[in-house]
Order: sequence, then C-alpha cells, then structure tokens
Amino acid sequence: MILEFLNEIFRRLQSITWQSVILTLIACFAAWVIHKIIQEKLSPLSKIPSPPGRLPFFGHLFTLIEAGNAHYKVQDWHGKYGPIIRFNSGLGFGIGAERVVVYGADLIKQVLVTNSYKFDRSTFIKSLVPGSGNGLFASNGKDHARQRKMINPAFNIANLRTFVPAFVDCTFDLVKVRKELLCMEQI
Repeated sequence: MILEFLNEIFRRLQSITWQSVILTLIACFAAWVIHKIIQEKLSPLSKIPSPPGRLPFFGHLFTLIEAGNAHYKVQDWHGKYGPIIRFNSGLGFGIGAERVVVYGADLIKQVLVTNSYKFDRSTFIKSLVPGSGNGLFASNGKDHARQRKMINPAFNIANLRTFVPAFVDCTFDLVKVRKELLCMEQI
C-alpha cells in the first residue's frame, strides 16, 4: 500500500517541468514578501517614528554602515524623532528585523522594570552567546519574573555598597590605562 502510494507520487513528479518548479518558487517567494509587507504595515510598531531611507530587504543597514558607528547614528535619530524610535537593521533580509530603541531613564525603567512582563526580549542575546540558555537577560514572562525574584536580594543597596571600593579601584586603573594610551598617541 505504501509502496504503491510512493510509486504514484514519483510518477506524478516525473511529469513536472523545470519551468513549473521555478514558477512555483517565484510565486511562493512573492507571496511570502507580500505577507511580510502587509504584516509589517498592520503591526502596532508601524505607529512608532522611523527615520527615512529604508530600503527593501536592507532596511537602514547601509545608513548605519555609512555612519561608521551605529550607536551614534541611533543617538542622532533620537534627537530628530524622539525618545522612542524604530528602525530596520537589515539583518534577517530586512523583513521582520525591526528594532525599537528607547532613550531616557524613565522609559528604560518602564520597559525593563515596571512593565517588563509586557515586552519580549530580543533573541539577539541568545544568538550572541550560544549556550547562554534561558537566563535572566534572555528570558521572558514568568521565567524572567521568577529568576529576577531569586536574584534581587543580591542587588539590594547594602550589598551594592560593598562593591563600591572595587568599582573605584577598577575605575582608577582604567583611567590610568587610558591616560597612558593618550600620552602614547600624542608622541
């Protein structure tokens, strides 16, 4: 029975031409692109300001590369478009690679602390550090809340004060190294 079924499928596949295969692949790709564009236009993120110059499939990738330092370019965009912006990094073929960036202590606190359960963290962290698992920085929802509840006591103000001398020592060491590097550059 199974052998007959497989023979029938094989027989039907032999009658398919290369032209029909290529046409089918092109139609599938076009349908996928249209689906992604419609999905993006209907997304709630589409209401967030975005800089101009976005290219299909590449997003703002060339703008970020041209700037030399993506961080400074995003800062510039914040100055022009406000404390919440979205841009397309161009990674992931430019479709579905939307990034939302918030500036300002109050907004960051709202996203990371007050309403953290409403925002999913990017999978970028997991891809950046393979094997990092589902730790505090990469987890979402109830997993994140549970992990944070367990780790919060270690970060109370009394414990953090004990770290101040180490922070000061490391800061002085870093300043010393930077001064030495600056002196070497001036020679």
